[in-house]
Amino acid sequence: MLPFFRNTDLKKLNDVAMKYCSNLFFLALMNLFLISPLFGQEKSMILGNIKDKSTNETLVGANIYWEGDINTGVVSDEKGDFAIQAHELPNTLVIKFIGYMVSKRELSSNDMGKELKFFLLPDELDLEEVVVSEQREDHHIVSLDIGKNTLSAQALKSIPALFGEVDLLRGLQLLPGVITAGEGTTGLFVRGGSADQNLIQIDGAPIFNPSHFFGFFSVFNPDALSGVSLYKGNIPAQFGGRISSLVDISLKEGNAQKISGEGGIGSISSRLTVHGPLFSDRSSFLVSGRRTYADIFLVFAQDENIRNNQLYFYDLNGKLMWRDGNKNKFTLSSYYGSDFLGANNQFGLGWTNWVSSFNWNRSISETFYWDLTAYHSYYQYLIAIDDEQNGFDWSNYFTETGIRAQV
Repeated sequence: MLPFFRNTDLKKLNDVAMKYCSNLFFLALMNLFLISPLFGQEKSMILGNIKDKSTNETLVGANIYWEGDINTGVVSDEKGDFAIQAHELPNTLVIKFIGYMVSKRELSSNDMGKELKFFLLPDELDLEEVVVSEQREDHHIVSLDIGKNTLSAQALKSIPALFGEVDLLRGLQLLPGVITAGEGTTGLFVRGGSADQNLIQIDGAPIFNPSHFFGFFSVFNPDALSGVSLYKGNIPAQFGGRISSLVDISLKEGNAQKISGEGGIGSISSRLTVHGPLFSDRSSFLVSGRRTYADIFLVFAQDENIRNNQLYFYDLNGKLMWRDGNKNKFTLSSYYGSDFLGANNQFGLGWTNWVSSFNWNRSISETFYWDLTAYHSYYQYLIAIDDEQNGFDWSNYFTETGIRAQV
């Protein structure tokens, strides 16, 4: 038997049912509006995961962007996942991570909404083998010069210098078998010998006092040098007069193609070197100079005794080279340098070096040549004391002239 309902009860039941249906319709409508955009957004995104191809580990913090549009890129999270907005497909997706090779993949609209996998390869850098050696492997095979060390002008300038002044003799002190009397001096003591037992020559001409400023600097301008050879033993027979070592110094011949120059301003001295072609590409010249400027600032001293002091040294180098055909080469070299120390016109000490050499090299055949060198070396020193009772002037000089031929 059906229950009995009154009209009023049926009306209330109908109202409740209508209200319930309205709520269901409202919830369905809200669900449609909220879920549909999310579904559409997921369909317009490129989803992916980035891993190391060799270890399968996730890569955190990788940069992902579309090629040509780096400003709208994203970064992978702690799980290696990323989501980037897709636009203008097909397009190229670029993935970068430090220490890994760059990955590029062409994506189309079919890849939207899918979780893609990206595997990056480590970027391995292979360094070439570095071999550090003093000399060539076949040095003792092609050369019979035992106890000889060579030092180029480029290597000389790379050595740390006292007061910024590059010094040849101080660079030779770093070679094995050579010691010095103390820091800051240029005297050479080779294999137990004394400083005056070394033969030092410039283009074949001996120089008797190779130092400036009481041994703190050498007389050789580094910009004018081509190279130096130090014989610590087995000195060639054509060189004599010393028993400890031979320091053979060569000046640059100059650039025969164009005029060029170099120089420098230091705390002690300044230097300038100019070289280039003389008449044609078969001849060249070199002119180099160096001078201190301590005496220039002494005139500004307030003390008159200091203002009257003198302290300077300078160097002048010159070289001419010319070729007569392909068999003859002639060179003329010269060096002039001077030191002077004067104390208030009461004491004076100075010395001067002047050396010149002429070289003629003739190639007679492929295995036979002629080398002739003529030189002249001049050295003078002065000691003067201005005193009415005990004052004196002591000046002396000596020279050496020679000629040497080698075939």
